[in-house]
Amino acid sequence: MNPKLEKWEEPLLKILREVDSQLESEFAGLYPQHPSRQPHGATANPQNDGLFEISANFTAGFGLTIQSLSAALRWIGQPKARAHSPIVV
Repeated sequence: MNPKLEKWEEPLLKILREVDSQLESEFAGLYPQHPSRQPHGATANPQNDGLFEISANFTAGFGLTIQSLSAALRWIGQPKARAHSPIVV
């Protein structure tokens, strides 16, 4: 991997882990946790435990339409849906 990319990813990972920690603290107990996920803090990687799997995925955006964006925004407004499945646009 390119050293510049690695240098850029380090602070990004730190930010994502902080966001995950804050979300876990704020929403703990408010939403049902998927039965196959460990409690928050039970694994070495926060993406593998708790309510949330926070990650950064970058795409070129091909296929994104106003309709799919609208559907994603409606989905975000449904609290119970957030705890069970990732959003894919």
